[in-house]
Amino acid sequence: VFAEDVEIVSSQLFTVWQKVLDVMPLVLPDVATMLRATWERRMVDRWGESIFREQCACEDLAIPNDKAIWDTHASVADTLRRSTHYQVIE
Repeated sequence: VFAEDVEIVSSQLFTVWQKVLDVMPLVLPDVATMLRATWERRMVDRWGESIFREQCACEDLAIPNDKAIWDTHASVADTLRRSTHYQVIE
């Protein structure tokens, strides 16, 4: 009795799988569009979490007051990358 049940379920799964394979080429463009839209929203949110803006005075634009600004930016970036908030979005 158990073997017959397994055979019936196996046959039904095979039939469903064949139907999925038949339908897949028809719905693939729609699925790809839907998945891409979801992915793009996630990437926008992720980049939004990772990009920080700093307002600089106009006179600091070409020649900053902080002569080691690259070190300052590097230390701030390292601190942010080690923060628990940033680790969660990774």
